[in-house]
Amino acid sequence: MSTHLRPALLLAVLALALTACSGEDDGGASAAGPSTVTATVTASPSSSPSSSPSSPASSPASSSGAATSGSGPAECTADDLTLAVRVAPGGGTAGAVHSRVVLTNTSEAPCVLQGYGGVSYVGGGDGTQVGAAADRTGGTAPRLVLVTGERAVQALTETDAGAYGDARCDPTEVDGVRVYPPDETASLYAAHATTGCADDTVHLLEVGPYHRA
Repeated sequence: MSTHLRPALLLAVLALALTACSGEDDGGASAAGPSTVTATVTASPSSSPSSSPSSPASSPASSSGAATSGSGPAECTADDLTLAVRVAPGGGTAGAVHSRVVLTNTSEAPCVLQGYGGVSYVGGGDGTQVGAAADRTGGTAPRLVLVTGERAVQALTETDAGAYGDARCDPTEVDGVRVYPPDETASLYAAHATTGCADDTVHLLEVGPYHRA
């Protein structure tokens, strides 16, 4: 080989070696590539309020307001009233006395009275009922609103016990009259001396509905 070609050949071999090294570096970097980090994001529930919040539940109506505006005065109780029994003007008819049961509202508030009251004779000094309770006569029972001091009257017819004879009647002294206001379970008492029949098959008493005095 010519001595003039040796330096050129040496340069060519050196250039090929450099090119091969350069290709390996590029290929290695390309194969590895940059490292990749994967992040997982979990959505949390929104803490912001809804754009159209639900309306709050309606509050119940005041029971006291409803009672004041809707129901009006309560029914009269025995505690609201005082009782008197009086002979009606005109006295009566043959064999019967016409009396009046009078209830007066002595409470501090108006109350309602409507219908019939229970009426019976009592005696023995201890409130023991004498004979049958009063029967009811027909009639309209108005709704009465009694203000303080106002009265309601119930007609009371008392048949003479002597009309039935001693054997049937079993005459018994009466101390007074016990009255239950309409729809009440507590009673009122008024002294009213007379004679009743202990036999409760004999009905001496009749009452009408309450009306204004």
